[in-house]
Amino acid sequence: MTVVYLFVLLDTTGTWFTVQAITGEPMEDERIDRGTIGEGLGCLVGALFGGTPMTGYSSNAGLIAITKVASRRVVIAGGAILVCLGFCPKLMAVITSLPTPVINGVFAMVCMTLISNGVKMVKDTVMDDRATLILGVSVMSGVSTMILPDSVIHMAPQFIQYFLSSGIAVGGTVAIALQLLLPKTRGE
Repeated sequence: MTVVYLFVLLDTTGTWFTVQAITGEPMEDERIDRGTIGEGLGCLVGALFGGTPMTGYSSNAGLIAITKVASRRVVIAGGAILVCLGFCPKLMAVITSLPTPVINGVFAMVCMTLISNGVKMVKDTVMDDRATLILGVSVMSGVSTMILPDSVIHMAPQFIQYFLSSGIAVGGTVAIALQLLLPKTRGE
């Protein structure tokens, strides 16, 4: 669980910086520390009840970019509504009856917004060949987990199956490994 939590924290930290880029709100160390502690406590409580580590889903950053609503009160109200819906099985049945293409269409819009904001953040960074290789291979590795056949995944041990179910974990692991393994340029 600790290994998975580290990748969840990596994903969530990236989401925080994406929200910062979208809203223009400064991200001080104190806010990152509070967010990390909150994330850790949430994951701990989830683990005590048999759940997996939770994350501040990056799709929320896409929703903020699309709607231009970044108020904490709105997010808290949305969370409270979702908790209430969780206790209303008939309403949940209506939501789950939405056609898959509708859900995928909304998800595609959110993903496009996230990708474009990620490109905006990376475009201002001067990257050498090593950094470009690390970024490209890690993104490709993370995305490739989506096209792995289920038969291949089910042949692996359970820990590997869990690991391969997260593109962030795979991409993050590849990025860290390449950062450690690839030789640095002479100027560094």
